[in-house]
Amino acid sequence: MRQRDLEKQMTELGKSRYRKTVERAEKHKYASRIGPGIALTKRAVHDLNGAIKDWHTQVNGKAGRNASSLHEVALFMEEDGNFMRLSALVCRVVLDQIVHKRKFASACAQIGQAASDEVQLDQVRQRDPKVWKSINHAERTRPQKAIQRLFHYGRRNDFVADGWERKQCIQFGALMLDLMVESTGLVAIEHETTVNKGQVRRNRYVQATDEALAFLRDSHEHAELLHPFWMPCVEKPRPWTSLWEGGYHNLEVIQKPAIRSKNADYMSALEGADLSPLFACMNTLQEVPWQVNADVYEVIDHLYQSEIYVTGMPDQPMDPPPKATADMSVEKRRDLARAGQAHREQLRSNTSRKVYIAKTLYTAKLMLEQDRFYLPWFADFRGRLYSHVSYLSPQGDDIARSLLLFREGEPITTEAGENWWKITGANLAGHDKLSLEDRVAWVDDHEDLILQVADDPLDCMWWAEQDEPFQFLAWCLEHGRYRHDPTANIRIPCHIDGSCNGLAIYSLMLRDTVGACATNCSDDPERQDIYIEVAKAAKQKMLESDPELAKSWLDYFGGEVPRKLVKRPVMIVPYSGTRHSAQQYIMDEYAAFARKHGAPSFVPKDHVPFRDLVWITARVWEAIGEVISGSRAAMEYLRGVADAHTLAGIPIRWTSPSGFPCFMHTKPTKDCEIQLASRGRVRVMYKQEIEGIDKRSQADGVAPNFVHSIDAACLHGIVQAASAAGCSDLSVIHDSFATTPEKLSILRRQILSVYHSIFSGNLLADFDHEVRQHLPAEVKLPELPAQGTFDINLLKKSRYFVS
Repeated sequence: MRQRDLEKQMTELGKSRYRKTVERAEKHKYASRIGPGIALTKRAVHDLNGAIKDWHTQVNGKAGRNASSLHEVALFMEEDGNFMRLSALVCRVVLDQIVHKRKFASACAQIGQAASDEVQLDQVRQRDPKVWKSINHAERTRPQKAIQRLFHYGRRNDFVADGWERKQCIQFGALMLDLMVESTGLVAIEHETTVNKGQVRRNRYVQATDEALAFLRDSHEHAELLHPFWMPCVEKPRPWTSLWEGGYHNLEVIQKPAIRSKNADYMSALEGADLSPLFACMNTLQEVPWQVNADVYEVIDHLYQSEIYVTGMPDQPMDPPPKATADMSVEKRRDLARAGQAHREQLRSNTSRKVYIAKTLYTAKLMLEQDRFYLPWFADFRGRLYSHVSYLSPQGDDIARSLLLFREGEPITTEAGENWWKITGANLAGHDKLSLEDRVAWVDDHEDLILQVADDPLDCMWWAEQDEPFQFLAWCLEHGRYRHDPTANIRIPCHIDGSCNGLAIYSLMLRDTVGACATNCSDDPERQDIYIEVAKAAKQKMLESDPELAKSWLDYFGGEVPRKLVKRPVMIVPYSGTRHSAQQYIMDEYAAFARKHGAPSFVPKDHVPFRDLVWITARVWEAIGEVISGSRAAMEYLRGVADAHTLAGIPIRWTSPSGFPCFMHTKPTKDCEIQLASRGRVRVMYKQEIEGIDKRSQADGVAPNFVHSIDAACLHGIVQAASAAGCSDLSVIHDSFATTPEKLSILRRQILSVYHSIFSGNLLADFDHEVRQHLPAEVKLPELPAQGTFDINLLKKSRYFVS
């Protein structure tokens, strides 16, 4: 296959996918909620609002055209005299059907009915806002169901007045249509004469104007090109030489820049920046040739077609919970409602998972026919790198990564290479918390099982019980070939990961001895695990808070708080993560644990123990606050810097250690969000930018963005250093690096060397000095956090900083 043919196929697949979305939207009458429809709505809503205001001023207190609808229109008047909510509602109803002719009376009735529903639902919202919020949250994925429940609740409690009569609806709708025709130029009322059995009928229809249809046609044609199905290249991607030159060959797909940002000022500033270190890194990765692992592809395809459950495949469907009955208690009804919500979410998750796997297998099957393929890369505004390919990427999930092989690889010829090969297998099986020696021993102890998997992976499914089952399967198959032929090239990417990299970066910046030791930055011969420390602290907090409840859950978890339960909540702390985010991660991990081990006996079948998980989250969050304290000083300093910039009205600019220019400028917007209950909780956004800077967004974003810019700078340096040292096969996932097992010792030395070089200086002091250059002298910044006494030279001697 030629690159031109592949890019043409990418574009055609993207067009087909986009057209299906448009057809579905038009069929189900939500065309105003996809890109061009949203643009058309935003364009029309202000014009219609002005027309309604003018009409209201003219007929208020007077007799005039359609003055009978004055009362109904007045129900939508806002405090500032505008009718934005009404304008949005009318535009939505009309534009949802704009591509088809619709009888005038029918269109009027529908507009009026939608307005009547909106008034009734607003009565419920005003009378009982708690119930309104509760029902909308419970049915957040089923807006029409929420509307039905709200109507039922309102009528049962006499909150809702009777709806408008049909005559009222048609009069109101006719008024709105007339105003929309006059003010927007997007719809027209056409007359059509028909003769049936000698009877002449004159009908009126509402339809889009030529201007509106042309706008939609041009917008859809443009949007089709913006959504290709991104696939690998069958020829080497073009090397990046400038912001707009590189990556795909652009024979059939539109050009995308090397750095993605929505900020036009930043993109303009990048035109003159020195981006050569970034381009060198991206070009090195783009030159790595890949192949699809055919053996793993066959196994995944068989499991997918046979609907056999393995971690990573769609879940086994839950039994739907029983329906509530009149004699049930309120508590029981709530439990059933939560169980129903969990069941629906699982169905949606399964559907999404099936689509993802199908697309991944489709891309893999296409690449199976190629001798080699390549992956284009791009960067974000912090310098972090991402593979352009959507469904077959080294940054994808376990299934996607298991399907990838280095095209070349190399044989294992040294004892170190063999040890790193075995360490890789143990890591994929979930034993990365052991010492390096114990990981090697684990593989030796399970050699027989590994070889059974290699002989027949569908007969011996032991691999499916491991932490990363499909990557472990790929490793087992390669290990079987290696045992059969020790001179064979090993082509599996062997990863070594950073140890809690975000906290490690803060600890190294601050020379925090406690944090550095806890994140394996020192020369300690024993592996430290900050997640286990947090889990131990969380267990103690649970026992202190509610001993009886704690005992039930600890017995279920096997006596200890699982490490996985606290891992992601700990990981998000350096990135300004919140307790709410931690709660979601804990609920996700509980769901995975329950699928594997069964739900606890004290929880009703198929129910989500929401209250208990909220309680566990609170204890875990308290434990995190006690165990992790050093990084908070740096985070508070960075927030203070962001606040000072916001006060001065200046965006935050800094240069990462690799020379990459970073820029943060989130503009505030006027709160012009319109929520339409009767249209399925539709939100119409007509954001109006305000001069200045969004204080909250800047303060929340500066810490994670600064840390990400540092780990991106480390990646830039590591890729170039490793390539120069002879590692031609390379793969990266931010703070995880992969090559062949024979070269893993070299890669590891380069990682420690680059990190040592970057953190030998005072990064926070450099940042402080640079941002002061952009601020007026009178602007005060917070004091830099104190530096600790950790010896940065110990990092080069660390055994477990990356393993």
